[in-house]
Amino acid sequence: MSSRADSLYNNAFSLINNVGVPNVEDMELQLQDLVLQGILSPEDAQAALAGDSAMGGITLDPALKQKQMASLAALQDLADNGGVTLTDQANLRKTMDQVNAEERGARDAIISNADARGMGGSGLALMSQMKNQQDAATRASNAGLDMTAKARDMALQALIQGGTQAGNVRSQDFNEQSQIAQGQDAISKFNAANQQQTNLANTAARNNAQQMNLQAKQAIANTNTAQRNSSQQYNKELQQKNYENQMNKAQTGANLLTGHAASSQAQSNADRENNQKLIGTALTAAAMFSDENVKEDVECFDPSAFLDSIVPKKYRYKDESMGEGERYGIMAQDLEKSPAGDSIVKDTPVGKAVDTAQATGPILASLGDLHHRLKRIEGDGHA
Repeated sequence: MSSRADSLYNNAFSLINNVGVPNVEDMELQLQDLVLQGILSPEDAQAALAGDSAMGGITLDPALKQKQMASLAALQDLADNGGVTLTDQANLRKTMDQVNAEERGARDAIISNADARGMGGSGLALMSQMKNQQDAATRASNAGLDMTAKARDMALQALIQGGTQAGNVRSQDFNEQSQIAQGQDAISKFNAANQQQTNLANTAARNNAQQMNLQAKQAIANTNTAQRNSSQQYNKELQQKNYENQMNKAQTGANLLTGHAASSQAQSNADRENNQKLIGTALTAAAMFSDENVKEDVECFDPSAFLDSIVPKKYRYKDESMGEGERYGIMAQDLEKSPAGDSIVKDTPVGKAVDTAQATGPILASLGDLHHRLKRIEGDGHA
């Protein structure tokens, strides 16, 4: 029994020794760092700009401008010519011609009248002619003065009208150009404001993107740092865990060894007690069950078959816990070949066993049979 306990202990201890305790390198954490997959790059907004002003495409009838310039040129000519137009000059010549014609008619009438009165060539006739010429000159002078005054007035009016007309033309050109410029200025202001607003929006978008990218990088850096710190702390604790694993394994082996020692001692004591009990039990059983009064169907049997089944053998147990070293005895399979031997063979989970207590009966019976045979032989010999 002690040998079997030793074998079981050795098997258990071998199993414990074969338990692999993980080493520190296998238990270390190897965390992967987080990686920034991309950065935010916002697209720039495009400013919608207004086109050229429609006022720039306004065209005026050139005939109107030509008439204005022609009128201005006519006024300028009138002013340059002293206010006398060709018509005025023609009227003045006509008036002068008329005055001259009247003066000649009057002079001829005076001469004719003087001749008729017999005063031709006289001083009176001469005076009448002179007076007529003087009157004609006066009329011509008055006509000239009237013409000059009228011409000066017309020249002044022409200058005034020319200045006014030139101012109007200049004002008209200025207004046209001013309106075109104002339209273009409005477009420029709109475009500038729209461009500025777009620039501000693009700047804000880039600033926000940069801030988000920096925040993402910082978050990744913080996470990686936290992971490395956590893995470092965990890996530092692996030495203690490995030590605890080794100690647990050693403690289990020590407990097994202690248990085995106690079990072996207890088994040894139990074996001694059992052996003593078996001897006493065998004796008690033999005494109890050999009483003739408790038996029936009693008859003699020939122990020859039983003795034939007892074949001496030498052997070793495969499992030393059943017994160590070289042994001598019989095989249960041989005993089963006889009725008496089969009755003392028992099937157990580990194999066939011989009930030694039950074997006492057949053995004693065989000894009795051999004794009687020997006595008969000895009696025959003496005879």
